Amino acid sequence: RPKKKKTGIIKGIQELRETFIFMLENLPLATEGKDQIFITFQGAKSIFEDQPHLQERWNQARSSAMKKGYKITHLIRLDSTFRRRTYELVSGTFQLLKYKDLYEPLCFKNKSILMAPYGLVLALGQEALFTLSTQESHATDAAIYTKEESQVSILAEHFQSLKEQTEQIFSKYETYEQPDFMKVLHDADDESGDRIIITR
Repeated sequence: RPKKKKTGIIKGIQELRETFIFMLENLPLATEGKDQIFITFQGAKSIFEDQPHLQERWNQARSSAMKKGYKITHLIRLDSTFRRRTYELVSGTFQLLKYKDLYEPLCFKNKSILMAPYGLVLALGQEALFTLSTQESHATDAAIYTKEESQVSILAEHFQSLKEQTEQIFSKYETYEQPDFMKVLHDADDESGDRIIITR
């Protein structure tokens, strides 16, 4: 039986979506203090945009990874001209804030979408998936998946250089369950610029 290749080309947007999810769903238990996941999506559209059930699986896969002890660092690029994308990113971030010590969302200081945009999902010490998209489409033109240690290391170094271009989204935050959250909002000082409330 031939050995499975460690590096391969991902073909098809559906296979790409499922690979993103599969990577995180099937990670082994983390080694304390050593295992991290680096994520950056920098395009105008999510690859899950037209399949909300896969978006939910993606959110669950990230939650599953954190339950296994992985810390996720998420670099988020926002652009005011893509309001739907911004909403999706922030909404997805809120779902993960309960993993307070394991989820770190950061925002790029330059909030313009890259052209051509690319994304990176890297399970440090495990595997990496790098994607590249055209300006007008959420369909990925190129995607490379690798488990080669040297290649994963290069992508990790690139991620660290990207991280230097970001800032904290939240200096501090707390999580609330309904209806306590609404009580906190009601009791808070209602000064202009004091907070941003996103509802759906």
